[in-house]
Amino acid sequence: MTKTIYIMKKYHSISVVVCTRNRFGHLKKCVMSLLNQTLLSKEIIIVDDASKKAFSIYDIFDKNSGLPKLDGNIDIILIQNKGVSGVVASRNTGVNASSSDIIAFIDDDGFAHKDWLRQLVKNYKNDNILGVGGPVIEIGRKMKTPTFPVKNIAYIRNGKIISKQRIKKMKEKKYLPRKFVLFLQGGNMSFRKHALVHVKGGDINFTGNCYREETDLSMRVSRHGKLLFEPSAIAYHDTAKKGGFRDVIKFDINKFLYYMFRNTTYLFFKHFSFRKAFVFTTKSVKSQLKLLKYNKTGLTRDYFTIKSKNKAIGSIVIGVVSGFYNWFKLRKSEPCFFHSDPVSLACFRLTIAGGIIKLAELEEKTHLVKKIFGV
Repeated sequence: MTKTIYIMKKYHSISVVVCTRNRFGHLKKCVMSLLNQTLLSKEIIIVDDASKKAFSIYDIFDKNSGLPKLDGNIDIILIQNKGVSGVVASRNTGVNASSSDIIAFIDDDGFAHKDWLRQLVKNYKNDNILGVGGPVIEIGRKMKTPTFPVKNIAYIRNGKIISKQRIKKMKEKKYLPRKFVLFLQGGNMSFRKHALVHVKGGDINFTGNCYREETDLSMRVSRHGKLLFEPSAIAYHDTAKKGGFRDVIKFDINKFLYYMFRNTTYLFFKHFSFRKAFVFTTKSVKSQLKLLKYNKTGLTRDYFTIKSKNKAIGSIVIGVVSGFYNWFKLRKSEPCFFHSDPVSLACFRLTIAGGIIKLAELEEKTHLVKKIFGV
């Protein structure tokens, strides 16, 4: 009996980290989905990466938000960065501020199915599993979806990083197997906190659009245990047309391609032998050049258009050189758990009683989180 109580207590300790920038409308929808879970998290940690218009916890629960079906209490922590730090440093900040055994991540322009957390957490009864993720149902992108059972979910082959974790309709999850994978999807993934701390968190050298940062994090965690793809742990993604890294690249395909190849090249040389990384990078570039030849990007984001093939090719080449240079410069350095630089912190406990939302500021917890970051 004692053992059962311990297990239930241990595996219900989960925090959800949401990193956001200039997407308050999407964020509210995301938070509401987290408050309507069949298994409630211990806390929701929102890391605002210096949005142009600051907001408070109170703003999330205005008259247009709708009343969540909350059964119990939940802590909500809002951390606001001094300047733009990027999603990797912001996620690390959320991990640092968390007080749970398991950390789940979801995009600010995403939202969770009501059983999302329950389906993730149930798999952590196996001590060998260090991470669990699920499929992302894409709402705003043009993409091919599976029409027959998929064997491999996430793998790297001949310079192609292939992820079959995105679908368009709920019914398509039946084609996705429950199996161990090499990496998880950034908008729907979770890890044991001790595993994230052990690998020193996300690598902030994945910059710009932070392409491949979750692939890198997953691969580093997978060296120490197993990552499981759970097809029933559903998250949705309604691609925002602004905010996030779009503020960094400003819908410029050349900037996107630069960061895409910079980060991908850095990933290859970081995780594989020099020869294999060189072959992967070369094949990856050749594949992209073939697409450009036919005026295609190969991306599921339909708001990118190619205005100049020569500029696009130049961006790819410069990105590859930059990615290799960063790997070469950092190849012998020790990884460090970098996080963003918060300017403000606030911790609240949310309770709903008699149809009334009550927000109580937790001064002690606020001071504790401030102490973590030296604020």
